[in-house]
Amino acid sequence: MTPPAEPTDLELIRRIASTGGTKYTAGNIDRRKYQRLVALGWLTEVSVNISDVLYEVTEAGKAAARRDG
Repeated sequence: MTPPAEPTDLELIRRIASTGGTKYTAGNIDRRKYQRLVALGWLTEVSVNISDVLYEVTEAGKAAARRDG
């Protein structure tokens, strides 16, 4: 079951979409906010190496970023 989107989820997807549609995370950081967007179907994730992840906005994420609210 997909979790409901929260206002912070919309803020984050809009920020990622407006800066090229990708987000690279490196090192030992808390990725829970990005994992929520993956669970919503708004981002895909690719492990670049053992400590880095590249997230990319999906079509559903682009639609969410364009939503009012």
